[in-house]
Amino acid sequence: MGIEDIPDQMLSTITTRDYPFVSPILYRSGAFRARTIRRYLNGPYFRGLNRLLEHLDEAVKSFSEVDILKPAVPLVERAKADCEVAIVCIFSGMSAAADDQMRDVMEIEYLLRDFGHDIGRLQTWAAASPDEEKRLFSPNALRQREANRRGMNPSMLQDAADYKNHSRELHVTKRSYRSVPRGIDSTFERASDLHADMGVWELFWHSRNLLFAVSDLYVAAGGQGDPVADPDPYIAAWNAAQQAKTKYIEWVQEVVKGGRSGNSAPAAERTTEESKGEPS
Repeated sequence: MGIEDIPDQMLSTITTRDYPFVSPILYRSGAFRARTIRRYLNGPYFRGLNRLLEHLDEAVKSFSEVDILKPAVPLVERAKADCEVAIVCIFSGMSAAADDQMRDVMEIEYLLRDFGHDIGRLQTWAAASPDEEKRLFSPNALRQREANRRGMNPSMLQDAADYKNHSRELHVTKRSYRSVPRGIDSTFERASDLHADMGVWELFWHSRNLLFAVSDLYVAAGGQGDPVADPDPYIAAWNAAQQAKTKYIEWVQEVVKGGRSGNSAPAAERTTEESKGEPS
């Protein structure tokens, strides 16, 4: 049997003896992906993630048809690629890597939002030299402009703490600020399922802000806004993600107060089939 004849699912197992460090992590990520697909397939998350990528694909096409927005097309394409990578990471047991993609999505959102407030800045950004781009359109400059527009200090912006956390997670320090482990989850248990869910919560949260920025910029360029609203599968998934996140935060708060055992976190997202037959 030649290498081309070996079934895909067997490749990582038959190479374990010769590659005892590489093959196990490839096998584990593949097994985690299959587990996560089964958990999400019949729930709102799978449909919502698919619709998210569809929305971004539609945005690329819409921006490409408007001359003034063409310079922003690579930004939307990059954001879509970030979301694709994040999905693969979440499904493969690498939620920490998905978090890093969300830092990139936030910075793209800041640019698009800035252009939406003054569409002339899109042309300035497109023509800027590297030094001008760094001075005028760095994340700090964009956040300062947004704060000035709102009449507040940048530290008071709604996403200030979130951006700070995503930023410091990328720096090497003695402390870890991550809520999920680096690398590939080592177990296929409730904790690893929760890590995947937390990655999904983050992805839906940041992608919603991104879609708002995309829509606002399109309207600023004279396009007809098409708000993402119910009964869109993306919104249904976003709502489900926020509800699950809220339940988890409430549980953590109760544990901290000593009001509940630390061993009974809210159930992770699961498929309809997995939920059948379980006590309510």
